[in-house]
Amino acid sequence: MSRNAILSAGRDRPLLFTRNRVLEEAGYNVTGTSTASETVEKFFDGDFDLVILCHSIPIEERERIATLAHMHSPSTPVIVLADLPTRRFTFGDLTVDSDATSLLQSLPVALAMAAAKRPPAPLRAAAPRPRRSA
Repeated sequence: MSRNAILSAGRDRPLLFTRNRVLEEAGYNVTGTSTASETVEKFFDGDFDLVILCHSIPIEERERIATLAHMHSPSTPVIVLADLPTRRFTFGDLTVDSDATSLLQSLPVALAMAAAKRPPAPLRAAAPRPRRSA
């Protein structure tokens, strides 16, 4: 099984650490960031299958990060964690309640969304066959 790469961002370091451990124990490869600039830098330098934005990041920063992520890689889904169970955001691909169960259940959905958005791989031309001499 391939380990999907997740960029997990949040300002609350203990919460970020705990969330990342849960994701790693579920089999994901997680990179954590705690500032907006670090998140954007790691995203642009890396190859992530998914981005998670914690409710501990101010809403304006979450929206800016999501916008930059979509501009740089439109097929990479952004999950925005809600601070309240009924709260929903339009700038991410999914808004998810911040509990571990809801987040873990949303990951396959988000990864399927990413697979559907990715353009098909280019077809490779067959290598020319050597000619036979007469």
